[in-house]
Amino acid sequence: MTDALVLTAKAWESLTAAGKAAVATVERHIMALCGGREDVAGHLLDYLAFCVQRPGRKIRYSPVIVGVEGDGKTAIGELLARVMGEVNIKVLEPRILTESPFTGWARNACVCVVEELRMQGRNRHEALNALKPLVSNATVAIHAKGFDPIDAPNVMNFIALTNFKD
Repeated sequence: MTDALVLTAKAWESLTAAGKAAVATVERHIMALCGGREDVAGHLLDYLAFCVQRPGRKIRYSPVIVGVEGDGKTAIGELLARVMGEVNIKVLEPRILTESPFTGWARNACVCVVEELRMQGRNRHEALNALKPLVSNATVAIHAKGFDPIDAPNVMNFIALTNFKD
């Protein structure tokens, strides 16, 4: 599956043994998160590679990674933060989407990782509905606290994580 990481033969050969082992570890982890489905794992790797290789280019859909607590879903965001720099990754709790009128967090980053998509005790679709325009629209209203809202190009990509199949 190394080709999904878009490594050229020259880049692959320039890796140390430790570097090749790290790539293999990431590939195995993503394959496990994707239930051993090679096509799904390859698609997720392609999505992640696009985010890294083309920061600021919008993808108008979001992968949703469903798993169990402790399976390492959060490691995807941590990996992106190491590769792209922590300032380029936002980690978001869905309550911010539903409880705050402010969207200042939606600027100056390339990827947003929604930690848990499902919210207990609330309409289960509320977070999803709040997320839809942020994922798919060409522009986004940025409303920072204390400032008037502005429309800005929407260049942040999203990855959503959840422990719940519904």
